[in-house]
Amino acid sequence: MMLLFITSAFAWTHTGTAWEEFPIQWYMDDEVEESLPEGYDLEVIKSSWEAWMVAECASYVIDGPVAKYRQRKELGRRDGFDGIVGFYWNDPNDEAGTGVLGVTYTIPSGDIVKVANGRTYYGVYGSDIIFNDDVDYGTTEDIGSGACSGEVSIQGVATHEIGHMLGMGHSCEQGQACDNADFREATMYWSVGPCDLSQNDINDDDIAGINALYGPSISFTSNYGDAISGSTPLDVAFKLVKGDDVTVTSAAWKFGDGESSTELEPAHSYTTDGQFTVTTAFVAETEACGEFNYSDSKFAMVTACSEPAWVEGASGFFQLEEVDGLRWRSINHTDMGVYGCVDTIYWEVYEGATVDPAKLLDLNGDGAGDTVGAWSPDFEFPKAGTYTVVMNVGGPAGTKGAKITVDVVEAGGCSTAPAWGISGLLGFAGLAALRRRKR
Repeated sequence: MMLLFITSAFAWTHTGTAWEEFPIQWYMDDEVEESLPEGYDLEVIKSSWEAWMVAECASYVIDGPVAKYRQRKELGRRDGFDGIVGFYWNDPNDEAGTGVLGVTYTIPSGDIVKVANGRTYYGVYGSDIIFNDDVDYGTTEDIGSGACSGEVSIQGVATHEIGHMLGMGHSCEQGQACDNADFREATMYWSVGPCDLSQNDINDDDIAGINALYGPSISFTSNYGDAISGSTPLDVAFKLVKGDDVTVTSAAWKFGDGESSTELEPAHSYTTDGQFTVTTAFVAETEACGEFNYSDSKFAMVTACSEPAWVEGASGFFQLEEVDGLRWRSINHTDMGVYGCVDTIYWEVYEGATVDPAKLLDLNGDGAGDTVGAWSPDFEFPKAGTYTVVMNVGGPAGTKGAKITVDVVEAGGCSTAPAWGISGLLGFAGLAALRRRKR
């Protein structure tokens, strides 16, 4: 069985980046490592690439074009990343500190490649690998023959750094308890010691990690897509997203509201308000890889809402309080208990005691009647008189409105207004643009 998610049996981690386009182009700096035999620097990188090809179920293509030397000025570290992988000997910019064997610099593209096991993976724009020129490197042949006097295997370091470039993290970190020999001998263990060839070839821990990153995967969506919002009850049909060569044999769904299902493609009705994360765990198989496990989750995938309402204890959506004569302040009581269930709030002020479009005030000073988008704005009325203030509240479950009529006088006069709440609920049938339906 191939495991494509982290369990207690494995220690691998990921860096959060993954390549999208293959083959990966890579080049060698023309300033070579002088302590190695002629031509060995290029050959050892080829061997280190090939070491990762053992993970047959990873769908990435390791083997790039014929690697060749390239002048340093044409490589990424001098002039910015150029979308390829460059290998640098002799640490040209002195970027590797004391005790560091190699460093991998990877620049994410900003594009999301996939989301798996609750983690987002970003594409790679370019990556450069630098070897510390203060380290005494040795060839695999010399170390393997016993002719080693403290040298570090350059192939082990190169294989490790290529793993980082591909998106692999460490099996165990420095100072972390690592009592499992498979973790310590993994290529992606945090470091390798002198005269040690254990990191030259990847082991089961490395294979599980790289397969989880690039191997067969399963995800899911719904009849509304990956982001669902609507009024309760909100009925959602979930669908698998997988390759044609993947057969799903079992599934375990958690819908985020306490309910679950073992159907392969279940339907579920959300009857309570909330924002819900959906998680899955699959058992599947492919002809090439056999049976494997895979899990996925989509954070806050579903937002189920009732119609906009005011908070418990308030007598309406808002109230108005006089600040000083013509200046009044709104106090908003809209219930925001579920994130995403209110996505629009805007205000209108009309001259007079009715909602007359011809008497909509110019609130922004541009000569036309308009609205104000704010949570609790202050209003500066132009003169004494009667005004109607309207608040509009919209969300996935529809739009509601409320109004208050106030008598405004100059400073020092006597103003009247409802102390709390609304003088009437408005249906706002004409505000179709604000009504969001189930998607």
